[in-house]
Amino acid sequence: MSDILDLLCDDHRSLQEMLALLIRDAGAPTAELLFGRLHRLIRMHARFEESSLYPLLAQTAATTGMARQAGEHHRQMDVLLDALRTWNADGATRLAKLSVLQEDLTRHIQVEECSLLPLISTAVSSTRLQQLGDAYRAASALRPALTMTPRALPTPAVLRQPTRCR
Repeated sequence: MSDILDLLCDDHRSLQEMLALLIRDAGAPTAELLFGRLHRLIRMHARFEESSLYPLLAQTAATTGMARQAGEHHRQMDVLLDALRTWNADGATRLAKLSVLQEDLTRHIQVEECSLLPLISTAVSSTRLQQLGDAYRAASALRPALTMTPRALPTPAVLRQPTRCR
């Protein structure tokens, strides 16, 4: 059974894939529906991190700032997501906002997977990480919803790979 770190990293790949599909097909009739789903999933994912993971980082002075910065990244993405809720904006504006969201999401995932999650993996017992994974699966509709991401569409190879940390 996967622990919370594996689940979050899997979700990062799926969220990136959904966003890439949305950018590619932003003018399609189903794009607004896909955006609504992506919007809900990003928010659910972020709220879990903020309520269950970031407090683990906030317990030590050395990592409190990192937890606060990660939460700020989530709030910036919330602003972009809210700006995109009015889907009837012209296509160029919508595409520009989606591209900014994609850049922000990619940057946030890089920080999380290369800095925050490794710190959590060393600071938290494997039993606790497993418990958090169980809680994530139980409390969130995110896991099944991401599993239903359309896979018939070609996925850029870069989105199938784990984040490369520098």
